[in-house]
Amino acid sequence: MVKRSASWKRGRGNTGQDANMERTACNESIQASKSKAFNSPVDLLVVCFRARLADPDGISAKAAIDGCVHIGILRDDNAKWVREVRFRQVKVKNQSEEKTFLIFTPVEENKHE
Repeated sequence: MVKRSASWKRGRGNTGQDANMERTACNESIQASKSKAFNSPVDLLVVCFRARLADPDGISAKAAIDGCVHIGILRDDNAKWVREVRFRQVKVKNQSEEKTFLIFTPVEENKHE
């Protein structure tokens, strides 16, 4: 089983650039790594490291997921390719430690519905 993850730091005064994950991704360009889209559905875990925890229903990863489709990590973000999206928050001491991880786990054909 191969797991892939992508991460980025939240910025103040965001102007909608979260969808361009290549620009905001940490160290390496995701496109440069020659990653290919998953060939099976995935489960997605979004882990937010935040100085101030949000309401559980106040977290959205829509822009990040759309960015994963745009750069080719996901073939599409519909129910055929993304079976489940879960969210988790981790408290950190200050804003400089804030970041978000997307963890993709391929779903074996006999396990998805």
